[in-house]
Amino acid sequence: RLMDTVRDIAAARRAEAPGAPFEITVTGHSLGGALATAMAMYLRCRQRLWDPDGACTVRCVTFGSPTCGNRLFAEWYDRELGATTKRVHCHYDVVPYAWDPATLAQLEHLYDPYIKMPRAIALAVPLCIRTVAGFHYQHVRAGAASPEFVDLPPNRELYDYTADVCAQHIRSYFNFYQFQPLFPMLLDHVPLWKDIITFASITLFITLLFCFFLTRCHWRGGKQKGDAA
Repeated sequence: RLMDTVRDIAAARRAEAPGAPFEITVTGHSLGGALATAMAMYLRCRQRLWDPDGACTVRCVTFGSPTCGNRLFAEWYDRELGATTKRVHCHYDVVPYAWDPATLAQLEHLYDPYIKMPRAIALAVPLCIRTVAGFHYQHVRAGAASPEFVDLPPNRELYDYTADVCAQHIRSYFNFYQFQPLFPMLLDHVPLWKDIITFASITLFITLLFCFFLTRCHWRGGKQKGDAA
């Protein structure tokens, strides 16, 4: 369905101005940023099917995105779309630090000396690093000068790790671009939301860790079968 939409857009542009260059920009925040990266690469690989004249430039802009693939994918992506990709991330946003082990290792002291990482999460981070180490995750445009910004310093008054993580991952991007969010930041007004987000964050973290563990076991099992064959 999405490809049909892209094909229709390209056809409409060719009908309006045959041969004229045009652009399609794929964008997303957080997990949507990783999906946007994958989608931009998909469009680039299949461009001959929806843009036979090669008139379109595929662009990608992500905000607070984790890694989308491993080192080989990142190198391939950079060759194809590195020049038309912008990766925006806040220095205190924890999500862009996933899932490269080198950047995950920086999380424990990211908010020092203002806010200490909860002990449960601090103990889980090394386990997460060991789990993902073999996959060689790497950001696209890892060596490029991304417009990293520091918008909100860790909140010295609340000393609330979960609340600050949420603020850095969501509100900092609205503030940086001076956008008015379409939804109220209830985290600032309703204390109950802190408990809800804390529970949801821990649940999500455990779920992701479990998925990585299963994927790694499956990968090792397939490798052993291949070696046996």
